[in-house]
Amino acid sequence: MRCAMTRGGLARTVALALAALASCTAETGILVAVTGGSVDELELHVGLLDDAGDYVLDPSISGERVKVRGRNLRAEPYELLIREEQDGGDPLSVRALALAFREEGGAQKLVGFGALEPPQSFVRGEVLRRAVSIGSVDGEHGVHVGQSCVRAWSGEARLDLVAPDDRDCDGSPNTGAQRDCNDHDAAIRPDAIELCDGKDNNCDGAYAPEKRVCYAKVGEACQAGTRVCGDARGQGYAGDCAPSGKQEPFVLCSLYAECGRGDPALCVEELTRSKLSCTVEVNKVKGELCAGAHPLQAPSGARDCYWEVAAASGYGVKLKAGDQAGERIDGCEASLFVYGAKAMPPAPGSAAVYFGGHPPALLEVLIQPKPVEACSPTPLKCS
Repeated sequence: MRCAMTRGGLARTVALALAALASCTAETGILVAVTGGSVDELELHVGLLDDAGDYVLDPSISGERVKVRGRNLRAEPYELLIREEQDGGDPLSVRALALAFREEGGAQKLVGFGALEPPQSFVRGEVLRRAVSIGSVDGEHGVHVGQSCVRAWSGEARLDLVAPDDRDCDGSPNTGAQRDCNDHDAAIRPDAIELCDGKDNNCDGAYAPEKRVCYAKVGEACQAGTRVCGDARGQGYAGDCAPSGKQEPFVLCSLYAECGRGDPALCVEELTRSKLSCTVEVNKVKGELCAGAHPLQAPSGARDCYWEVAAASGYGVKLKAGDQAGERIDGCEASLFVYGAKAMPPAPGSAAVYFGGHPPALLEVLIQPKPVEACSPTPLKCS
């Protein structure tokens, strides 16, 4: 076992025996014991505090994968010794993050993470023993592993391990021709959208666009439009939303009006939008629709949902939610049903389904009738 190392680097020692530790009289380190439930692999990331006050990822250890399948981490924790050489300088501070993966459906799925919290400082000549407990990933937790950083959050608590050239974890380096002009604000980078927030978001030297997209209620409908940015630096807005006449799902107006951020368009832009186009057969002989059903699929991480029928005439577009019959998807009963109607000829119908989550998602459903002589076994086809 090597007991010394160069300052600025970290060395990895797995499941180190205490007797071996005692043999290193000048050893300084933090022995991290990872505990938790049944997982298949652990991924470890370690960051050291630098002079700028950030915890910078150490590439000599971060990203390492360890197989622990079949091991009871509660009874036999996985141990990691992080060491620092004695060089007479100020003691370093360290943060550690352990990601837990389990194989599900042939793929490795992130099922939990644990962090060394609060950060720990090395103590000369001693080995500190600290536990990191793996917690589950749910709607109030999350992990982002990027090319240059690792970010984990749990409620209001956050842990960032960054790279020297990407300290705001936005994927844009602070060097090169397209450099990040503010490496401490993730909303500012060369490929960002220019907002009405008084900042130079895309590093082009300008503080705001002339106009920004907006959403406004017009009668009982929602329309997209434009809104003029405010003062000379583009802080806020100078007036109300000017609708363009383009109809949008009403949820976009709700998100825009209730957004608590500097530019409310951000709450709409973070939506993951997708479309479902469905063709339903119409029996010309009987003069009615061919009955069929197609289940809607909620996006990963969806927490709740609600339905909005944007237009439906001539035939029925029926959405079932709550405790009615349907397929349970992420806690929401979600199925789309099309059924026969007497009114002919049928006209196209559409509906929007909003799923709250991280990030939120919007599914827009369009249904078109197709006249046939006889109904087929699959009268409703969606893609």
